[in-house]
Amino acid sequence: MTAENLHGRVRPARALAAVLLALPLAVWSRQAVTVSVAGAELHVQAPTVTFIEGDLLKRLRDGLSVPLEIGLAVLRRSNGPVVARAHATFTLSFDLWEERIAVRAAGPPARSVSHLRPGEVEAWCIRNLTLPLAELTQLGKDAPFWVAMRYRVANQARPAEEPSSFSLGRLIESLSRRHENADFVKLIDAGPFRLPN
Repeated sequence: MTAENLHGRVRPARALAAVLLALPLAVWSRQAVTVSVAGAELHVQAPTVTFIEGDLLKRLRDGLSVPLEIGLAVLRRSNGPVVARAHATFTLSFDLWEERIAVRAAGPPARSVSHLRPGEVEAWCIRNLTLPLAELTQLGKDAPFWVAMRYRVANQARPAEEPSSFSLGRLIESLSRRHENADFVKLIDAGPFRLPN
């Protein structure tokens, strides 16, 4: 084997090694989740979680308001029974001129913010989804717990169709669309955590 052939094989091997070394770091960074207590509420921080991308971002850029539901659950163990859960609904809209996103959280109390980039919107939504500590009393002192967070883009109301336009094809399309939109997408599965004393 010539030196030229050997050199040509070393480069791809080094590139592959660099990718394999970086992969665990990328997976770990997406799972960087912390919990904290402020007042009488449990807060979750997940700075590396992203969900404003792909089809959701395309819908915003197309000028559509996007209703988003996010649910937070505290579990006794990973994939275990739910101890408490919280739910919040947000409406996202995109300012085409400034290329920023506005968010409105359903109340009470209703809250809103504007001129945010996607990462700032994600952090704001997660920060505004809290759980009352009173709902975690059944956990017991110093008991470990896990958190799970899911989101979905809620079904948007469509204009009512004329009764004469009913067809079997439209019924099947409507049912399949409802099934697609009904599934929640995983954002966070992390733990164990403990409440501070």
